[in-house]
Amino acid sequence: MKVTLTERFIGQVKAVVSLGIAEDTSNSDFLNELVTTDPELAKKLQTAMATISNEEHYCNVEKFKPLGDGLYEIKAKGKKRALRIYAFLDTIEGLPRPQVIIANYCTYKPSKKKKQDQHIKTAKAIKENFFNLKAVKSTKWEYKQPDQENEHQNHQG
Repeated sequence: MKVTLTERFIGQVKAVVSLGIAEDTSNSDFLNELVTTDPELAKKLQTAMATISNEEHYCNVEKFKPLGDGLYEIKAKGKKRALRIYAFLDTIEGLPRPQVIIANYCTYKPSKKKKQDQHIKTAKAIKENFFNLKAVKSTKWEYKQPDQENEHQNHQG
């Protein structure tokens, strides 16, 4: 099995990465598309990731809310829609700083409360799968920096 971590933001204390397991690149694909489809929301998310990754013990129930079981919710709100990202923390051998690992996401209209239980449940299952794979010695690991990902995408098209 292959695990891919794609760098999203490098802070002074932590790095934010999107997680891909096997051939699933939906997190990275969504975040890449967000820059062109909703630049305002992408910028707000970038600001949230900067704040989270530059402080060792950052906690803000509006922007980086602990959900229990080591899962966190990162929120960013735009005019048209809002974004919830579900992430967890881990330290990966060979990487210089702890990682905030994006497991799952959902978008919603800011004016409407949407049930998020299914997205949280999915994120917890992804997190569990990640740690199970981390324990398996045959798991292949790949760490991509943003320019590597763009180069990879350009060569596939």
